[in-house]
Amino acid sequence: MTVSTIVALETGFPFTPQLGYNPTVTGDTRNPVRPNWNPAFHGNLYPRTASQYFNPAAFLPPATGTYGNVFGVIP
Repeated sequence: MTVSTIVALETGFPFTPQLGYNPTVTGDTRNPVRPNWNPAFHGNLYPRTASQYFNPAAFLPPATGTYGNVFGVIP
């Protein structure tokens, strides 16, 4: 007889959304840039569906030459 279990424990570490390009015009390709919060966004940031863990409409790209204002987001 064999008894097995599978356990998945999560603690909710924050994640930081990052852009796939660098709008800061610094030439630094090592450090991704964060987006800005979208002030017009109202809704569920975490729909947690099979196709969407977080809602990307909550974020906007920063203006060219600037950095975004989003830091650790708690899921």
